[in-house]
Amino acid sequence: CVMTMQEQLNQYYKDVGIAPVSGSSYPEMFKAFKCEDKKDDCLKACLEAYEKNFSTKEGFRFAPRTEGVTISQYYQNRQYKGDHIPRIVVVSLSVPRPWEERDNKPAANPKTPWQGFHWRETLAMVRSLLHPFIASENFPEPATYSEAESRWEIEELFVHVRTAKCCSNANRGSEEPSKVYANCGGYLGKELSILEPDVIVTQGNKAHGEAEKHAFGAMEKEDGLGLKHPFGYIVKTKEGNRRVYWLRSYFPTKRTLKKFFYPQAGPEIESERNVVGAMREHFVRYGEAIKEFINDR
Repeated sequence: CVMTMQEQLNQYYKDVGIAPVSGSSYPEMFKAFKCEDKKDDCLKACLEAYEKNFSTKEGFRFAPRTEGVTISQYYQNRQYKGDHIPRIVVVSLSVPRPWEERDNKPAANPKTPWQGFHWRETLAMVRSLLHPFIASENFPEPATYSEAESRWEIEELFVHVRTAKCCSNANRGSEEPSKVYANCGGYLGKELSILEPDVIVTQGNKAHGEAEKHAFGAMEKEDGLGLKHPFGYIVKTKEGNRRVYWLRSYFPTKRTLKKFFYPQAGPEIESERNVVGAMREHFVRYGEAIKEFINDR
């Protein structure tokens, strides 16, 4: 019996002890997390970082991941409503929370679009990359919620992987200490080997560095496309020796968007009226370059 891509990934996480866990308390979840050879080291590093920044242990909770990595049939089959799409994997630092609490206030409605700035901009980026691939009449608006899948439709067209496999949640989800990324980076090579992406987008220096160290081999700079801040590369994966398109992207924050990203280009979508740079010019142009790369590969 041939395992699906989802089954292979789930089995890998189970084998190496980083499968998602759930529980009624943080101690229970920590105990259930089977990353035995590294989790105490990460816990210590996170606690030290928290005490350094806040001078107290109060409020510190170290938790393993509770969310899984979801692979849709659209991604696996490279098809969406008759259109051929690339397999896009976004590698971020930690998990973006679509319904994250902001200013200690929960979202008024869990189905309200774009509660998390990081996730909002990630979905807008993916939409821009896919714009050259999907016919306008087939393109899902990112703010369209799928009741059956309990997800935003655009989420089904790519895969999100987090570099950190556990979370210190110090200061409401701020970046974990470098030790966490160093301990977790080694998993990326096998993850990406199973996912067989055509495009890999890394968000932030920790994600760039760990992917380059553990997943990428030979590398060449892609044509700058006439952009002020080009960040495209063609790389070969260490596992599988596959040529993929790598976008070394900034971690999406309001500061980096203002400094590095071009203003909106292309048709405005009513549901994205409040999204900064929803159709950012350089991501659309890289989408066109990716389409050419895939056709020539």
